[in-house]
Amino acid sequence: MNPKTGELLALVSTPTYDSNDFVVGMTNEQWNQLNNDESNPLYNRFIQKYCPGSTFKAVTGAIGLTLRRNRSK
Repeated sequence: MNPKTGELLALVSTPTYDSNDFVVGMTNEQWNQLNNDESNPLYNRFIQKYCPGSTFKAVTGAIGLTLRRNRSK
C-alpha cells in the first residue's frame, strides 16, 4: 500500500495454486486435491470476515476519545 495515497500496490496470498490449470483444464483428481487441501489454497483471504487490524480500531478510538475528553476539561 502506498502510505501517501492509500493506493493498493500488491496483494499476496499463500498457499497458492497455478491459475493456468483453470484455463487449460484440470482433471477431477487435481480439482479434488485443491478442494481437499488442508491449507485451503482456493480460499480468498482478502475478503475474510475477520481482519486482524480491526481489533485495534476499538483501542485507537478509545484513546482518541480519552484525549478529546481530557482536552475539553
